[in-house]
Amino acid sequence: MHNTNRRAGNSWGINESTAYRIVRKVENILIKSGLFNLPGKKALLESNSEIEVIVVDVSEQEIERPKKKQKSYYSGKQGYHTLKSQVVADLAQRARCDQKSEQVICVRCEKGRVHDFRLWKESKIRLNKKIKILGDKGYQGIQKLHQNSQIPHKKKKKEKLSRAC
Repeated sequence: MHNTNRRAGNSWGINESTAYRIVRKVENILIKSGLFNLPGKKALLESNSEIEVIVVDVSEQEIERPKKKQKSYYSGKQGYHTLKSQVVADLAQRARCDQKSEQVICVRCEKGRVHDFRLWKESKIRLNKKIKILGDKGYQGIQKLHQNSQIPHKKKKKEKLSRAC
């Protein structure tokens, strides 16, 4: 089992395997309801899409050390074994109260050793040329794949930091 199930079990006063089964049942019910479907990669290619700006980023989740193929899960940056999750989100100005909101478009997971930009390339997400991509320094080289993209530039002495938008 995973650490999360152990913590959930402890907080609910049940065994971690019982917590796992409950979580799986709830996940399946939510998936079958159809209320939690992501738009998917095809929404990024459509010309009539309302998407103007997407943000792409990767986060790492610590996992227990695998018995086999440990090296592929080891993240030298974090110093432990991880899974990486790449999230592509629509960064839009929604009509409600003029608040910025984000909608997750697609998610991809990979072993912790994989670099952020490589994860992007392997996801084979095709974009409409009008959509602007905002990424962090882990996505250096994305401008070669998509002209309308922006990553921060390294600040030189006596210069201000670059802005994303």
